[in-house]
Amino acid sequence: MRLLTLVRSLICTGAALLVMQGSMLAQSSNGVPRSQNNLEVRGSSGAQSIPGGAPLVVQGPANQGPAALSRCIPDGCPPPTFTNEAVMRSTGDFEVFDSTSTMIFSTGTAGTGASIIRVQDDGNLVIYAFVWQAGTYAAPSPGPFPPASCKIATLLHAPQMMFGGQCIVSPSGQYFFYLDPSGILFIYDQAHNVGTWGVQGTAGSFLNFQPDGNLVLYDATGTTAEWNSVTSNTGADLLNMENDGRIILYRPVWNTQTSRGWDTNTYPHPSCDVGPGTGLTGAIGIGQCFVSPNGRYELLLQSNDHLVLLDLSVYPPLTLWGS
Repeated sequence: MRLLTLVRSLICTGAALLVMQGSMLAQSSNGVPRSQNNLEVRGSSGAQSIPGGAPLVVQGPANQGPAALSRCIPDGCPPPTFTNEAVMRSTGDFEVFDSTSTMIFSTGTAGTGASIIRVQDDGNLVIYAFVWQAGTYAAPSPGPFPPASCKIATLLHAPQMMFGGQCIVSPSGQYFFYLDPSGILFIYDQAHNVGTWGVQGTAGSFLNFQPDGNLVLYDATGTTAEWNSVTSNTGADLLNMENDGRIILYRPVWNTQTSRGWDTNTYPHPSCDVGPGTGLTGAIGIGQCFVSPNGRYELLLQSNDHLVLLDLSVYPPLTLWGS
């Protein structure tokens, strides 16, 4: 069976984009970080070059979620047929179909805005809905990429903080979301040696993913908010560094209630592994599985067309949930 992948198209209008032509940043005489290279701000009116040494001022793109490209003619699509697959439907449901193409399990999440499903390092299987994004969508580049020494994870869960010198890294390793000790918070593309989005803080700033769902950059004292995602009270509790270059905030809409506490250890990944989860229209077939980033938990579609969530840290594997 194949893993179906989502083709996403993102059109950004009226948004400015920071392009840092290199990774070196310097301090000006007044302590404001400045680039040692030329900066370019791209917006709807075209590109404007800013000489090296100009203050770094950035506006992120407008909030916009992923969009699937239509694969049908304007007259409409025929009803989809799935066989021996677990599919993240475009409706927001995660469904399982047997050998007769009969749906035998559904999460019942249609209409919730659900867009991804993932197996987490705490043992929970969660479906999330899009809340907010920053960065620029781009087709991933082939790797491999060198490991980022700043890495603390591939994501943040509220409540969680990130401090100067730390970053979260996309699963492929191409992108990282980094907080420089000087206070600059930015997305960096290793494949093209360029920063793709960023905001200006001050020396000692820290990032706080708050319980209310807001992502806030505070000054060193924690008393002044220098930037925020304006997502308070949205239910957002996951910040993911995507393989396509964007950071996205998500809110949970469904889960298996199987959290066993976050595990920072790493484990061997099973051969059935096709990733930690999928977006809209993605699927796994019989014998394929989603695996948590740490390798401990596995969601497997068995030969009887039933899903099973396993803890692989013990032998025999412990069943945490099944469809």
